[in-house]
Amino acid sequence: MRAPRTRRSDPLAAAPQGRPVRRSRLVPLLSRSAPTYLCLIGLWVLLRGALLATGLLLQLVFDTLSGTGRAGMSAWSLIALVAAAEAAKVAVWYGVILSRVEPHFTYRIRAALQVNALGAILRRPAGRALDRTGGDAVSRFGEDTDEVGVFAIWSASNLARLIIAVGALIIMLGIDAVVTLGLVVPVVVMVLASRALARPLREYQHAGRRAASEVSSVVGEAVGGVQAIKVGRAEERFVARLRDANAVRLRFAIREVLLTTVQTSLFNGTAALGTGFVLLLAAASMRGGDFTVGDLALFVFYIQFITEAVTALGMFFARYQKAELSMRRVAELADDESAVIARTETYLRSEPPRRRRPGTVPRRCACCRRTASPPAIPGPRVASATSTSTCPPARSRS
Repeated sequence: MRAPRTRRSDPLAAAPQGRPVRRSRLVPLLSRSAPTYLCLIGLWVLLRGALLATGLLLQLVFDTLSGTGRAGMSAWSLIALVAAAEAAKVAVWYGVILSRVEPHFTYRIRAALQVNALGAILRRPAGRALDRTGGDAVSRFGEDTDEVGVFAIWSASNLARLIIAVGALIIMLGIDAVVTLGLVVPVVVMVLASRALARPLREYQHAGRRAASEVSSVVGEAVGGVQAIKVGRAEERFVARLRDANAVRLRFAIREVLLTTVQTSLFNGTAALGTGFVLLLAAASMRGGDFTVGDLALFVFYIQFITEAVTALGMFFARYQKAELSMRRVAELADDESAVIARTETYLRSEPPRRRRPGTVPRRCACCRRTASPPAIPGPRVASATSTSTCPPARSRS
């Protein structure tokens, strides 16, 4: 008696060789939750906008301490305003975004994908309801929907980061355009250079997902066919299959992580190079008297916005491709793309409505002839009509 086996496939050979996704599936999905998504972006803009205000306050503080500032508030008053801005930032971050909006949004995206995909599978004929292995289906229901949900909140945060970076650039251009351009030019060059890594990264992401599905399929067979494996004395062969599948998955995962790390390192190095240009150009301007200590403090403080925006921009392409691939895998599982991205209720904060079983009709109570409620779904079947009576116990007549 042989142990069950599945068809093997080359993950890289099955991956699309550099073909771009024809139409985005993420944009229609996020548009279904546009109010929540825009609210999340607005909260992140408000949060990071407080940091822009903090930079302007620091400029005033250092100009006041150096004696080059204009007459107005004292240094201690400005420091109190900085502390108030930081306190407001922490309150919005931990009290609203991390504890309320983000968890609900990401779980609603995941639940909607899972409900729509499962509904599409259950609407198929029984003979072809699931045309792939159980391990592959579990991988798509779990890892792929999780990737899309995480990308939804991650993209909102980083879109707000890009908006605030544009605001910081406008402020810095108003102070000194030459110093600001010394930071922007290396960024533009590296953004164009990093796009060369997009094609091989997309191929390894797809191959890695297929290899992970193969590992899940082998583990599922081991759990479901323990008796057949033991009777056929195929323990060593099955362990060897699992080891080979894990080796393939490890190889593609290492390549994916390597390319992602190289892409991120390019942007991090670009940000560091731009920081050096800013400091050199600012030192030359300070010797000429056109650049104050407060301006230098503001530029040094705003460098973090440019650095974060550049790093986020480098990661955005890779994360977007990965989430788009996950959406495509979920759509393939359901075999109906429009059904996967359709609007659906998820009931994360309330119980779903109770429904009747198909084919049931209201019954009459035996004692008062009132309509009795039929059993709801889920629930045990009622053996007799008298057990569904909603009447109170009859009182004994005196």
